[in-house]
Parts: sequence; structure tokens; C-alpha cells
Amino acid sequence: LKLQFLYLIAPETPRAPIHHTMTESTPLRKKMSRTMSRTQSARGDVAFVDDHIDMDGSLKAAVFGFNDGLSANTCLMIGIASASGIDPTVVIASGLVGLCAGAASMGAGEWVSMVMQNKTESGEIEREKDHIRRHTKLEDQIFNDRLRELGFSDATISSLANDMNTGNPEQDLDMRVRLHAKIEMGLEVGEESGDPVKSMVFMMSAFSGGAIIPLLPWLPFWYQGPVVSMWLSILCSLLASFVVGMKCSEFTREAPVTTGTRQVVAGAIAIFSVWFIGFLYQFISGNAAPAA
Repeated sequence: LKLQFLYLIAPETPRAPIHHTMTESTPLRKKMSRTMSRTQSARGDVAFVDDHIDMDGSLKAAVFGFNDGLSANTCLMIGIASASGIDPTVVIASGLVGLCAGAASMGAGEWVSMVMQNKTESGEIEREKDHIRRHTKLEDQIFNDRLRELGFSDATISSLANDMNTGNPEQDLDMRVRLHAKIEMGLEVGEESGDPVKSMVFMMSAFSGGAIIPLLPWLPFWYQGPVVSMWLSILCSLLASFVVGMKCSEFTREAPVTTGTRQVVAGAIAIFSVWFIGFLYQFISGNAAPAA
């Protein structure tokens, strides 16, 4: 099990396995079991399919981008439709502007946030390295306490301490930094949380894909008049929200109907809230009440 632990933290640094006492219910034990199965599968001992999701930031950007594009542009168009008396020209223009401006701003924001996240994480690792160099004993004590919280026995902790005191200062420091960063902060030395450019592209594409859905009923091949198009826009948005929610159940392991319904309820509240705000705007400004 110690070998599996080190495989999780620093797979390029092999160590001899030792016995380790930890209950089956311990989350880290379960993670080790998955790693053991993955390792056995590589040797051909057992059949195993690793179906875990690659959480590199792109999934978050795609899901968040599509949902944001869908809800933001639907709310924008319905709000404008309500405030303008459902003027098709104004509604279509607002939808196109919302799609382009939203995709550009969300893409830029995703790139900046991912760059900052990567820089922050590398900075935290460097800060931890400096702390280890200047306060080795204190950092080791914090690390040992964290291992005990995770369920490791004192024997295993003592053995790991011996592995981090080989007499080679550079090797010991490198091992300490890797282990401390992984256990204390959940960070991998030398790895980034995600590719900023990839996340930006995912965000822009997903946002555009979501934002174009409420626009479809207003396009020439589907246009059925302002009132019908507005309600079709709402219907398409809520239907897309339900489908996205059901798809997300594959990641969250919830019932598809539960996640889909949650998306629809949230979307409906947002849509009819902005419609009501547009209605109030018309009422206060003294224009005719919008069609519904």
C-alpha cells in the first residue's frame, strides 16, 4: 500500500511496499484500491476500465460556458422582448450582440482565470518549498498530522519520514515538496490545472452553442411571429437546460431527472424574472403593455 501511495504522489520514484493499517472505509484507501486495480490492469491481471473524468478545467469551461450562454442570452432576449413590446428587430439584435459579446468576454475571462490559477498554484508550491527549506521540522510535523487525519498508521508515517531523509539534501527536498504539495494542498509539482488556451476555446465554443439556441425561433426559417417566437425561445431554452442537466448526471452520479429538473427550475426562475422586469420597465415608462 505504501507503494501505491507513492505511486499516487510521485510515480517516477519507486519504493518498496510495506504493510499499512487503514480501514476499508477510508477515502484514501478506496483511491488506493482504484490505483491498485489500474496497476494490475496494466499487467493484465484483471479487467479494468478507468472511466474517471479528466478534470483539467476544460470540462468546467464547457459545461459552465454552455449553461451561461444559454441562460444569459435567453434572459437578455426575453427581457428586451418584454421591455420593447416584442420588437423582432430589437430582440434579434440583442441576441446576436449577446452571443458575440458574451463569447468574447467569457473566453477572455476563462483565459485570465486559468493563467492566474496556474500561477497561483506554482507560487504556492514555491512557497511550500521555501517553508520546508527554512522550517523542515515544523513542516514535517504538519505533514505527519495530515497523514494521521487521512488514516495512515504511525509506522507508515515513520517509514515515509525515513524515505525523506536519505542524506541527499536535494533529493530529500524534492521528495518533501512533492509529498507536502499533494497531501496538504492537493497540487501536483510540475503539472498545471489546465491549459488556458484550451479552456478559452472550450468556453467560447460552448457559450456560443448555448447562446444560439434562444435565437433559433427568431431566424427566418422558423419565425412564426413575435409572440410565438418568444414562447418558442423560452421553450427551446428550457428543453436544452433539461437535456444539459440530464447529461451532467453522468458526472455527478445523480438521477438524470433530478439534475434535468433542477436546471429547468433555475432557468425558468431566471427567465420569468427578467420578463417581469421588462414588464415593469414598460409600465413605468408609460408604454403599451408587452404582448404575452
